[in-house]
Amino acid sequence: TRRGILSVASSLYDPLGFVAPVTLIPKLVLQNACRHKLGWDEKISDTDAEVWSQWLVSLSELSKGSIDRCRVPRQLDTSSRKFQLHIFSDASEKAYGSAVYLKVYDAYGNSNCSLVMGKSRLAPIKTLSIPRLELAAAALAVKLYLMVAQELDVEIHERFFWTDSMIVLGYINNEKRRFKTFVANRLALIHESTTPGDWRYVPSKLNPPDLASRGFYPYDTDKLLT
Repeated sequence: TRRGILSVASSLYDPLGFVAPVTLIPKLVLQNACRHKLGWDEKISDTDAEVWSQWLVSLSELSKGSIDRCRVPRQLDTSSRKFQLHIFSDASEKAYGSAVYLKVYDAYGNSNCSLVMGKSRLAPIKTLSIPRLELAAAALAVKLYLMVAQELDVEIHERFFWTDSMIVLGYINNEKRRFKTFVANRLALIHESTTPGDWRYVPSKLNPPDLASRGFYPYDTDKLLT
């Protein structure tokens, strides 16, 4: 039922979004139940029940995954080290997400890159086009950047925003045309905190939030570490 699924899914504590792709699965099941206007104690469809059962059974696999929380390895030269933030965004018809990575490097070629925070959000029940969802993901990336930049106790020397949508890059680089409300509001947020020169293209296969926009089961947690 919706009530039982929400209770279990909400018990997974993940404020930094390290396993956001995993927690997306029960959210999609809940959204589908809402789409079919099921009550809190009505049984979900057999298809959704199978997805939920598979997710629940494999949940224990999360304990096998690990993420190195060390941001700045000792071998980096303290006097010459610099910090970069790389913020990625992606969307699918199901959801959209963003991930923030901190890269630290020194003058001797030593470097380290680590996941700082991620977030995944469901696409609205009312259907939106993929370009609009990609733009929503880009706006989410800016919000995550502002939060992370404020909370990190290091000086950020460079920042790079990455998307696999050429349409979004076209939106961001077009500062003269007037857009409809949905697009205009998100572009206003993006332009307020970033410049078009901050944004780059990344191929879909190399875009980490692709996982956060599609979801995967806990037994695929190794994907988080690659």
